[in-house]
Amino acid sequence: MKLNIYCDHSEFCSLFLFEQIKIDANDYHIGTILFRDGTKVEFERYHPGFIWDVVSEVKEKQNTVTFEDFTKHPKLNIFNPEPNSLIIFDRWYIEQNLVHMKDLLGIDWMNKLFDMWKQRNVRVLFNFAFYESLLYETFMYDFITFDFPFKHLKLTDYPLFKDKKDFKFDKFYNLFHYIKHNLQHLWENRDHKPFSPVDKVRNKIPCKSHTIKKDYLFQSLQMKPRPHRVYLIEKLIKTNLKDYGIITLNKEEYMHYCDINKIPLKTWDNNWNQNEFFYSYESDFLLNDWEFLQDGGITEAMAGNRHGNHTKDYDEKLVFDRSYIDIAGETHVLYNTMFPTFTEKGTQPVLFEKMFILYGANEFYKSFEQIGGYTFLDELMLPKDYITITDPYKQADLIIESLRKLSKVDFSEIVIESKDKILNNKEIMLEYYDKIISETYNFILDSV
Repeated sequence: MKLNIYCDHSEFCSLFLFEQIKIDANDYHIGTILFRDGTKVEFERYHPGFIWDVVSEVKEKQNTVTFEDFTKHPKLNIFNPEPNSLIIFDRWYIEQNLVHMKDLLGIDWMNKLFDMWKQRNVRVLFNFAFYESLLYETFMYDFITFDFPFKHLKLTDYPLFKDKKDFKFDKFYNLFHYIKHNLQHLWENRDHKPFSPVDKVRNKIPCKSHTIKKDYLFQSLQMKPRPHRVYLIEKLIKTNLKDYGIITLNKEEYMHYCDINKIPLKTWDNNWNQNEFFYSYESDFLLNDWEFLQDGGITEAMAGNRHGNHTKDYDEKLVFDRSYIDIAGETHVLYNTMFPTFTEKGTQPVLFEKMFILYGANEFYKSFEQIGGYTFLDELMLPKDYITITDPYKQADLIIESLRKLSKVDFSEIVIESKDKILNNKEIMLEYYDKIISETYNFILDSV
């Protein structure tokens, strides 16, 4: 059996995370997948190519561009795929290539491409599980719900699409995107020996063992200063708890946030769906300039590289090892979305073998507990009803009370006592992802 597959290497590893992969010694696009049930599949992997780059290249040479230019171009493989092949699309390719193609080249181009895939019996796996409920309901909705004429399967983490034709729903399908995008640095060195990608997640995330005695109790790492995050930051500074932790913001994002707060009609995250929590916090703290914040103990996050891979820095620069607890404020609690949701803010500390406190993230706590995860409310001195409180500002107040108490104890002893639970959390998350991603394999191997 042979599988012709169009995707990048990190998508390939995320899809077949738990299988054995052998890459050819002379060509890393060719190899074998040995599934745990004994199935052996030869594969050849092609990069999809970037539509924007090809348009720029062709138009620079001849001004005009035609569909046939794409089908003949060596860098745009998805416009001339092998019959019975498989294509994988994750968030950024969908947004920056397929949606742009429709918007900038027109529906005729899209129809021609989709008809070609249908005629060649191409199967497409769309990953529409990438944490962005606001996008699902607005800009991406039409594309997500489009009735594609070729064989396809749509992964989703959002209940809006649950039980719809050609969709598979699970709130943890977003792990595909996290592993593919945030952990792609694991796959940068090609390994020609047989390997199972999950071994790198288990053994190389984090990149070194945790230090038992750490410099800080907590770190509150954020790029964007959402209102509830600024509320917590102000509380940490005014109570001097900032001395027990690390607080980050990105300067550009902070300046943008201050500018938006001067505008009556706020357009944030490209929508107008802000709820009452977005407007619940007002303070003169927001009038401070960036230098004041830096003097107050705030560290700039991703200076000059705010679009870089935050998780790669978190790992390779040993950011994960600076504190015992990661604290994060969930974005979507500030918006009127149709369903509660969560992002990577809970996933990351679990996979990096850490304790965490989230605010505005009740849906993560609930979903993680449902698959067997442990949330450390007792160890973190938070009330048992913490994850039922819908107001993120009330949760932030409880975090302050928690940190006051925890700052008076040797937290390393709590971590040592909780080590088995911390490590078990990581395994629970990985095993659950194994379960749900394996459910796509019948579709993936169809026609092989």
